[in-house]
Amino acid sequence: MIRIEFRDPEVREIVTRALGRSFTRSQLALNHEPASVLVSDRPLPGFKKQVVLGSKPGFGTDGTLTPIGTITDGCIRFSGHPLTRNLHLKERHFERYDFEKEWNNLGYGKIDPVPGTPFSLAEPASSDYCLLHESNEASLLWFNRPVGPVDGFDWRIVEDYVSDHGAGSRPTLPVLSEIPAGYRGAVTFRIDCDEAIASGRPLFELYRKHEFPFTLAIKTEQEFGTESLALIHDVLQNGGSILIHSHTHAPEWGEPSTRLGPKSRGDAHFEAETSLTVLKEKIPGRTNSYAVSPFHQNPRAALPKLKKAGIDGFIGGIICNDPEYLMARGGAVPFVEGMVSHSEQCMFHGDCIHPLGNSLTVYFEALDNAIKTGTFFGYLDHPFSNYHYGWQSEEARLRVHGEFLERLDSIPGLLKASSKDTLDFMFDRDQARIESDGGKLKLAFPGPRRSPLGMKIRWNGAETEFPGTEL
Repeated sequence: MIRIEFRDPEVREIVTRALGRSFTRSQLALNHEPASVLVSDRPLPGFKKQVVLGSKPGFGTDGTLTPIGTITDGCIRFSGHPLTRNLHLKERHFERYDFEKEWNNLGYGKIDPVPGTPFSLAEPASSDYCLLHESNEASLLWFNRPVGPVDGFDWRIVEDYVSDHGAGSRPTLPVLSEIPAGYRGAVTFRIDCDEAIASGRPLFELYRKHEFPFTLAIKTEQEFGTESLALIHDVLQNGGSILIHSHTHAPEWGEPSTRLGPKSRGDAHFEAETSLTVLKEKIPGRTNSYAVSPFHQNPRAALPKLKKAGIDGFIGGIICNDPEYLMARGGAVPFVEGMVSHSEQCMFHGDCIHPLGNSLTVYFEALDNAIKTGTFFGYLDHPFSNYHYGWQSEEARLRVHGEFLERLDSIPGLLKASSKDTLDFMFDRDQARIESDGGKLKLAFPGPRRSPLGMKIRWNGAETEFPGTEL
């Protein structure tokens, strides 16, 4: 079990949810059950394995102190320590953008060098970001940030530290993989239809050729012409999915905001409920309760209203806002019960690709990093309308997408999933409970499964797979 001790309730909530997404809630000692691993803002006696987040603890003079990540010129550079063996990327910049101050196609969040938020550096004058202290009594992993790496690929360091570091002499706990059983990696793609649904047809046909289930996220305050309805039908008939993308695409889900954009006639509840109603009328038989957040914005006040309107999960997560909802692992979100999310900020747009000579280097890096760290990878584009998102032409876009799809096709054991498939799997992961039956691991689910996909557990350097179900 993992004991969680933080004096700041906001930090506690963010870190608790992150740990639950990796280790399941069944392994969190939330009611003061006996625990073997501590995650806290300070060291505490009695634990042989500890993770300390925030201000640097006193390490004393006993044992060894090993740098895992060091800070130089606004960049974290990770060492060759065994705890970084599953990182493809070896650098994490405090801020990194591929287009304006909005998208980081490599997927991680912002680290503010000035203290003041849970996502800032706790010790700005220190050149250390992550240290490992080993003594005869305990192992202690420290991160120079109150919430640690909850929004980055380096969260894999925490998972590996808890699940197999020091096996035999230190306690270890199993981690629930984000990649389904039987697969090496997983990828999902969608287009966000703010306008002109039917213009997504050429891209859909390309993805259908590559047997990749397509997803449309639809703003419902627009015309659903014959061609748009035909595309929606074909998407569903070919294993794809349709998600809501709000009704008006107002900033902040229609909550009070100073951001530029369309103005809602209501709040987040209105946006979600209206969208669900419109899609139910337009698409008989469509069944899912998932959304893609407009602008990837998820103000904390909006989420309970989305839940009340019937939304069980959403896709969001972006470096420029709402840091608590940019999550290294998909699953339960903080500050609201019963909702899951998957963070996908990799924008497959001409705005990023054409200026670099149509280079896909960043996207290949993001994909390879996701596979190495065991992360479900999501990327997106938009249909053509008055704004072409930097693409020089439809032909240019199809050519570049085709090159990326060929790379995906060349990777053995890669799951291609629709957005609904993805969120169904994340919902099941959130429900999963890791249990031990006579020393043998098993997974239990308190309610019905939504996804037929199996799951796997990593523990002490080995993987155990659990088959899926027929739904």
